[in-house]
Amino acid sequence: MESLAEFGWNYRFIQREGLVSDNPIISTAAANALTTILAQDNFNRFFGVSYRRVKREISLYLKDGVKSGNSGLAAVAATALSELEPAYRTYLLRQDSNFLEAGLSRLKLPQQTETFYALQEAKQVFKGNGDTQKAAPKYNHPIDWSILVKLREKPRATIKTSRGDIVIEFMPEQAPGSVANFISLAVDNFFNDKPFHRVVPNFVIQGGCPRGDGYGGLNYSIRSELADLYYDQAGYVGMASAGNHTEGTQFFITHSPTPHLDGNYTIFARVIDGLSNVYAIEIGDTIERIEIQ
Repeated sequence: MESLAEFGWNYRFIQREGLVSDNPIISTAAANALTTILAQDNFNRFFGVSYRRVKREISLYLKDGVKSGNSGLAAVAATALSELEPAYRTYLLRQDSNFLEAGLSRLKLPQQTETFYALQEAKQVFKGNGDTQKAAPKYNHPIDWSILVKLREKPRATIKTSRGDIVIEFMPEQAPGSVANFISLAVDNFFNDKPFHRVVPNFVIQGGCPRGDGYGGLNYSIRSELADLYYDQAGYVGMASAGNHTEGTQFFITHSPTPHLDGNYTIFARVIDGLSNVYAIEIGDTIERIEIQ
């Protein structure tokens, strides 16, 4: 889907496929593809005399995406529309002055916090009176200490992937809530068959999204646990988040030292075997299951 954006006139096909698909991976990929087309430096020259019509048509599709309640589509669409020229933003508000409020009203928190933030920021750009202060998330998932007291010294888990095994060692003293949450999800088979939806070479692989596109979560959040630990080498396992105390099910494993993550993302485990399999993971590879030792 995203590769079709290399030829801008595919935009109608991309819109149609994204609109009819019930698969969140496809609908989010469609929004990303349309965003790529809008951002092309030669957009006006490529579409010639039709460029205004095409930009309005894509913008209207993304506007409807904001109102859809589909967290991935709404987040990507809101960000893309915020980058439009003022004249097109004015045009969209004339068509539907309350589309951002409608989109915000359909979101479920805390599992759609990232989308909530994207729509808040878009509201500020469009109307200049949006709330610039992000609502402080309230984590609502207490630590299950009964899981932690049963752990052996140096507790481990094996992440069985389509590329091979990745063995991790937990850090329950530094991140008890994150460890207990991860183990609980693994025991409940939550991670089974979930894809690695994000792979950034020399940075991270990321999985654990129930939607499969990176914009999903469950109806709770856990607190951030920012201990005196540093992403100073490859193989650290951290919790993905949209800001402090928004963590839930998504986690990442680093490819390399990533000091810009220090102090912002919980570290709760490290890879002790299978780092080569971490490097081999590509987008779409799956977590077959996670076995807790």
